[in-house]
Amino acid sequence: ATDPLTAFERLELLVAETGRTLVHGFDDPNVIAGHGTIAFELEEDAPDADVIVVPAGGGGLVSGIAAAARGRVVAVEPEGSRALHEGLRA
Repeated sequence: ATDPLTAFERLELLVAETGRTLVHGFDDPNVIAGHGTIAFELEEDAPDADVIVVPAGGGGLVSGIAAAARGRVVAVEPEGSRALHEGLRA
């Protein structure tokens, strides 16, 4: 598939056909909660840091870190990637 929607449709068919479990990288509450543990580690290692800068693609990593962090979290999008931009625009 050349676009994300088509790829996910195909993935859902494969999961249904094979009976396998899909662990979604940015649409699974347990995965996002697991990402939150990164914030705990960062805050422990750098307690005086003012901000955590997190790369954002699908949003799962930054969502988990933002939910768990005590301080400011900034999501950044890699040059050439528009996933975050398009998601916020929608």
